[in-house]
Amino acid sequence: DSVDNAQSKEREKSFDFDITTRRYVMSLTPGLELRSRFGSKTADKKGSANISGVSNKAVDALIQTIEKAQSREDLNVAVKALDRVLRSLHIWVPQWHNSNHNLAYLNVFGRPENLPPFSIGETDFWWYDEDKAAYLKSVGAL
Repeated sequence: DSVDNAQSKEREKSFDFDITTRRYVMSLTPGLELRSRFGSKTADKKGSANISGVSNKAVDALIQTIEKAQSREDLNVAVKALDRVLRSLHIWVPQWHNSNHNLAYLNVFGRPENLPPFSIGETDFWWYDEDKAAYLKSVGAL
């Protein structure tokens, strides 16, 4: 069934869905937000951020360890352990992640060999180069 945004939100709040998309952005120092997203106390709480319904004693213990970490090293170890446990529960399908940054680069611009002194920004003096564009079209890049 196709649903509108309001109905979709209501279904998420009441756990009435088979699959949904969600982007989880964590802070550089994870802590209290982990309880609301993955803690057992929020697993069946309507409208909670724990849309996967995670209720797991190991997850709860690791969240507590993360919150009490006394050093960055201890925090990193605990967060990595939590990550492994959450992955083992198969509660999400990873998407929007790539460990590499892909760039496409087509040089269709010309620029002066020497920029004017005190120029502000290297793109101020670029222009579209018809010859470069024609070459790229001839080799199928454009």
